[in-house]
Amino acid sequence: MRFRGLAVAAFLLGGCATAQQPADPCGDEEYRQFDFWLGTWDVTAADGSLAGLNQITSEERGCLIVERWLSASGQTGQSYNFYDPGTGKWRQIWISAGSVIDYSGGLTDSGSMKLEGEIRYHAGGQFPF
Repeated sequence: MRFRGLAVAAFLLGGCATAQQPADPCGDEEYRQFDFWLGTWDVTAADGSLAGLNQITSEERGCLIVERWLSASGQTGQSYNFYDPGTGKWRQIWISAGSVIDYSGGLTDSGSMKLEGEIRYHAGGQFPF
């Protein structure tokens, strides 16, 4: 019986939060600056060999870009990318068995995306390329 009450409360709270959200919460042009990256990409190394496959999707009604990486050797990783209106910057959080990356930045005057930050390796881990 307690489970049913929790489920009803969660449903009601979720409904209230949804009702208060604007129709297009991330519709401003800043949220579209990373859309060029969307799609499924074959990633190649400098010598032309296949390094892996990258699938980039828009989620959470355009407020989040999710990257799913699969290297040619089978290693995986994911990143969560979002525009933070509080800082006016894009943020990328990458997680894999080899590393954690935290970048932020945005478009440069030349129109390219530049993100800077830190890479932290798990014990014995390597960047998944």
